[in-house]
Order: sequence, then structure tokens, then C-alpha cells
Amino acid sequence: MEKYKTVENLWWGYIHINGSIQVKRYFDKRDIEEANESSFVNNVINPFSANNREEAIKYMEGQKLLING
Repeated sequence: MEKYKTVENLWWGYIHINGSIQVKRYFDKRDIEEANESSFVNNVINPFSANNREEAIKYMEGQKLLING
């Protein structure tokens, strides 16, 4: 039986100025560069590993708590 490589799921996200959490799959550094330049973005969270969107959201919620204290 052939073994397949596991591909790491990278995500990144940002906290919108209205306080909402946005998570996105990470493909290219340009996404983060555009977010850093946006006036609608409060904080950008660099790429991190998560198995799915739900895990990514939980990670981002933790980061939001760290940022907001």
C-alpha cells in the first residue's frame, strides 16, 4: 500500500476593526501583506497550523484574548 504525505493545513487570520475574527487558509505572504495595509484590520495573526476551520477559529479566539487582555 502506498503511503501519502500529510499536508499541513496553514491558516492565518485577523481581527477586524469591529472586533470580529476572520480566518483564512494561508497560501501566500501577499494575503498577510494586504491585510496589514488595510484600514479595516486591527491585528493580523501570522500563519499557524490547524486541522480545520473550527480549530482555526478557536486558535484565533485565544489570540484575541491575548491581544485584548
